[in-house]
Amino acid sequence: MNKLRFRDKLTISYILLITVPSIVIGLKFYSTSSQIILENASKHIYEIVKKDNQIIDNKLYKLQESTLSTISNVELYSLLKAMKKEDDIQLIQSDKRIKDILNQYFIENGDIYSANLLTSYFTFGSTNVSISQEKVLDSSIYNKAKLSQGGLVWIPNYEVSEIVKSGEILKNDEYSLFAAARTINSTYFQNGSIHYMEESIERPVLLINVKADLFHSVFADSLPVTGAYTYVLSREGRVISPSQSNHIKSYIDSKWFKDAALQNSGSLISMVGGKKMLVCFDRMQTTGWITAAFVPYDQLIVNLSNLRTYTLYLSIFLMVLSIIIAYLLSGWLTNPIKKLLVATHLIGFGKFTTKMPELSDKEFGFLFSKFNQMNEKIQQLITENYEVKLREKEAEIMALNLQLNPHFLYNTLNIINWMAIDKNQDDISRMIISLSTMLEYTVHNKKEVVSLLEDMKWLKGYLHIMSTRYEGIFGVHYDMDPDLNNCTVPKLFLQPIIENSIIHGFDSLEKGGMIRIIGRKNETTVHFTVQDNGKGISSAQMKKMMENDSERVGMSNIDKRIKLLFGQEYGISFDSQVGVGMSVHIVFPYRIFESDVDIF
Repeated sequence: MNKLRFRDKLTISYILLITVPSIVIGLKFYSTSSQIILENASKHIYEIVKKDNQIIDNKLYKLQESTLSTISNVELYSLLKAMKKEDDIQLIQSDKRIKDILNQYFIENGDIYSANLLTSYFTFGSTNVSISQEKVLDSSIYNKAKLSQGGLVWIPNYEVSEIVKSGEILKNDEYSLFAAARTINSTYFQNGSIHYMEESIERPVLLINVKADLFHSVFADSLPVTGAYTYVLSREGRVISPSQSNHIKSYIDSKWFKDAALQNSGSLISMVGGKKMLVCFDRMQTTGWITAAFVPYDQLIVNLSNLRTYTLYLSIFLMVLSIIIAYLLSGWLTNPIKKLLVATHLIGFGKFTTKMPELSDKEFGFLFSKFNQMNEKIQQLITENYEVKLREKEAEIMALNLQLNPHFLYNTLNIINWMAIDKNQDDISRMIISLSTMLEYTVHNKKEVVSLLEDMKWLKGYLHIMSTRYEGIFGVHYDMDPDLNNCTVPKLFLQPIIENSIIHGFDSLEKGGMIRIIGRKNETTVHFTVQDNGKGISSAQMKKMMENDSERVGMSNIDKRIKLLFGQEYGISFDSQVGVGMSVHIVFPYRIFESDVDIF
């Protein structure tokens, strides 16, 4: 983004600002709609499962009541009591009568496929199911019924097949039946008294085989969603109905079945057979089996496909619209900037007559107006600067014409010096020589930095003139490290400090003043100290001395010059005591002076 043009950045920003919120809103709307549909579908399908289970429970309750009526039948008790296991003719005759008794209770129920009494020696009742007498005693059906001690047990389809004769196939497939079984072990009423089954009579097992169509007839077309199906599962998670299914036969390890086994009733979203499904389940009151409806998640939101397509088309439309709007808006915003850039480019080439057109737009109009004013001001300053340069040149020419010839000045001072020598005026001669040396140093030497040796030569001439002027009020002592002679120093850096000591430090002295000039160096820096035994100054005066408005401007100027030449960590510091004197310390880097160096 940083490498793109401003207009491209604006275009991309507008596209994102328009498309991203619309896409997010569309996706959120789609997600919310899906959630609402899922919740409503889940509630509706769960109610269907609950209603179907109630219908099945009602039918199974009737079957349960029929089994109770059967075991209280007096004639059935009499047949069992008179039964002789060794008499085959009696067994056949009893079988016919028992079949009639069982048909009396169960034949009218269209969901009943067969009714039988199972004993260790014979199987009585319907012949619709060819039961293997050899398998009965070892079957889970017989054992469960015996263990229930007269209670009704429900047998899933896969256990019914245990007692079917080997190699024989039921008319409706062996897995299309489930069963109810209970041991006949109860009392009955006759002539107003209660009769108990004698201990010597073998307790037979009443087995009622129920058509799986009972489930099919209830579940058929009850689910309004394409691809949905309903299963009845045993407590162990085995599929009871439908038996002829290509789906999983057992859900014992499925997470949803573990949750269903704990909750007994409810709905959840789970992966079933590799597909995302809505599973609504409810446990039957009679059998304890679970009825589970499986609804493909995709089918629940199939009606949202139009919404999804609409959202996609809307997103594409908004993206195209955003590109057009972004292009127009970015052009509207960047065109004035482009004009400003072109004008700035022209000014860079010196065309200061460039003018920006006036705009009605408030911000850009103000910017263009200020740009034109700035351009006019620059042109005015250039004109004024040019005229100033011309005047300076003229003044310089006039000054050159009017200035004294330096040779004439030096020759005149030389003549005066020889006249003083001729008159035996040595003091006057020395002052003239000092003044001549100082004038030559200041006129011809334009350098900002010089060697210490050169600067000290000028300083000694200055001190000679000042000591003569002040008639011996002070003396000067030099304590300089000889290694400093070729050291680079700012030009005339000691003069303002020494002048301050003479004018202000010794203003109340008549004699006895002393100025010590000390110079030392270490590995990287040089240290100069100017000490006097004058009257000294207070801390407040010392602070004021370094301010720009101080009357001792030379001191602050020296400090600024050192900082500019060498860095802010260098400069001047003070140490003063009223009535004792003052010390000025100067620190800057040690550098060897090079004659061709003018400035750092």
